[in-house]
Amino acid sequence: MSNKIGFSNFRRFANFPVIDLGDVTILVGGNNSGKSTLVKALLLCVDNIRLMRVNDRRKDESKSVLTASMPLFRFDANEYHDVKVKTFARAIHNKPVNVEYFDIKRGKKLIQNVLTSSIVFEFTLGQFEFKIYVSGDRDNLKNVTTGDVSCITITDLKSQVRYTNDYVQHQMSYEVLNSDFNEQITLLKKLMQDFKKANKELDKANDEGDLESITSKTAVLDKIMMQINSMTDQDEDLDSITEEEVRKLMVKLLREKKPAQALYQLPLSFALNEVAEPVVLNVISNIMNFASTKGTAPNFKSNDSLQEEDKILIMQDFNLMEKYRQAMAQDIDVIRRSYNDLKVLLDNINVEYIPAHVATQNTIYNTADRNDYIAQTVHEFYREKILPGETEYEFIKDWMQRFEIGISFDITSIDGEAYQVRIIDADNSSVPLADKGMGSIQMMVLLLRLATILRRNHRKERVMSEVIPATIIIEEPEQNLHPKMQSLLAELFHSLATYDNCRFVIETHSEYLIRKTQVIVAEQDYVDQKELNANVPFSVYYLPTDDGVPYKMNYTPSGAFKEKFGEGFFDAATASEMVIIRKEFELKKKRK
Repeated sequence: MSNKIGFSNFRRFANFPVIDLGDVTILVGGNNSGKSTLVKALLLCVDNIRLMRVNDRRKDESKSVLTASMPLFRFDANEYHDVKVKTFARAIHNKPVNVEYFDIKRGKKLIQNVLTSSIVFEFTLGQFEFKIYVSGDRDNLKNVTTGDVSCITITDLKSQVRYTNDYVQHQMSYEVLNSDFNEQITLLKKLMQDFKKANKELDKANDEGDLESITSKTAVLDKIMMQINSMTDQDEDLDSITEEEVRKLMVKLLREKKPAQALYQLPLSFALNEVAEPVVLNVISNIMNFASTKGTAPNFKSNDSLQEEDKILIMQDFNLMEKYRQAMAQDIDVIRRSYNDLKVLLDNINVEYIPAHVATQNTIYNTADRNDYIAQTVHEFYREKILPGETEYEFIKDWMQRFEIGISFDITSIDGEAYQVRIIDADNSSVPLADKGMGSIQMMVLLLRLATILRRNHRKERVMSEVIPATIIIEEPEQNLHPKMQSLLAELFHSLATYDNCRFVIETHSEYLIRKTQVIVAEQDYVDQKELNANVPFSVYYLPTDDGVPYKMNYTPSGAFKEKFGEGFFDAATASEMVIIRKEFELKKKRK
């Protein structure tokens, strides 16, 4: 299952469509196109599902309102990653958007252009799909670092069940999904398209009087009609049905298809003994608590003031809840499995962020400076005690040589508070890393960081039957690199994604990196587009600098892209070259 991310009303995007994050996802676009916005959204979502707690309440709230309180989504969370969004004011989309509402007086739906006060994050990690609704007060946003979580929906894609806690309506729900729903909808839509195409081709054959073509097209249409017949409960023959009648029939079938086999809506009640657990786990434990405990029947006293009809309604509601409880108890193993699988995900999820950083030429890296990314990277690598001959050490040596940094390296600790890094060249001489070029420093730091991540991954693999792939987000890794080395980055990421259980999200402006991915795809010799789509390791997305919608650049088996990049990326070099060619032509004319 691929990871995904999408959101609405977050920073510059009113609506960022849900996109698949492949083995190596590459984000391309101009400055201020929103590449970093996607990264910030992903990091905020990952950090908050781990950090949010039911009992993490505002200081002025008492425990008495716990059941009515909304969880808090933090924009200043920095326990895992410092995303630098900080406040709700900086997170919320600052332009009016079209919102649909129902006008009671007119009795119809209308569109209103308003400044929204809610953000929706939709993302998939492993087998779980999350949807988190976050709201805030636009009139009081100056220093507010949190938003109210009004609703959380968690879909277990493996077990095909969905859990919802609605903190505004004070409801929770458990859904057993129709696992074939999406397949059925896709099939119905395809049948409609095939019917229209076959009808059109048959009409053309009739107009041309081509008997052989008429026979062939009629057979195709008959086959489609048999499929439509099999999907309906109608007894009458559909052979003479018109295109409009097929359209109406398809619309009717689409409406009849239900995404859920069963839906149980319940009053929201917290599993109070679990209020210190992550909120997303609590969403499931609330459902689990309801399904696994006995309900308490209403105890009416002879002297109470309730009317008889009120007592009847209360009993009806109790009986309905008991009916739900019994039905959900049949699924208790499924619910517990969802809970345990989600707990494993939260405990083991690994998202690393490698920001663009200055390649300083310090000879000593002092760990006391928490803002010195190079020092912290060297320190973490050293703490892993990776020795010569071990897999991660040899990984660095191999890629050092490919990137022409040197043939090996040595790290010396200075009282555990600072480090020196020396690079060994082919003649066995050694120099401080600081004496290498900026590109070599940049690349060496990246290799040390990647080796540290690999070490932690390999450690997990020794004790766990299934390890969640590390997701490594890298901002502009091509900085200071020669074009040849920028191309080599594509090989590095492809190798790690293929052989070392890593996934990458890369922000880049490098045409050379992108071009190399095309070469790698072409060299796979995919038989056809279907095989390519199922196996291609790269997912490239272009983010326009205007308000355009981000879109995927799809590869063909030859390595070419089906779509075109926006103006100013691949065409920039060509445009410059054309200016030079024209100038040379003009100069030649003058010389004559």
